[in-house]
Amino acid sequence: MSNNKQQISNNNDEEINSLTDSFLIELTRGICFAGIPHAKERERQQNLLQS
Repeated sequence: MSNNKQQISNNNDEEINSLTDSFLIELTRGICFAGIPHAKERERQQNLLQS
């Protein structure tokens, strides 16, 4: 009985891990794509302020 329960919880953990992994990958991609133009824009504004 306890073996079956253990098996189920392990399967759930694996599903959660794969969901988390793909979520993190998407999140990282989103940050990279969103962050690059934002960083360039900040750099441009800094240069305008300095000149």
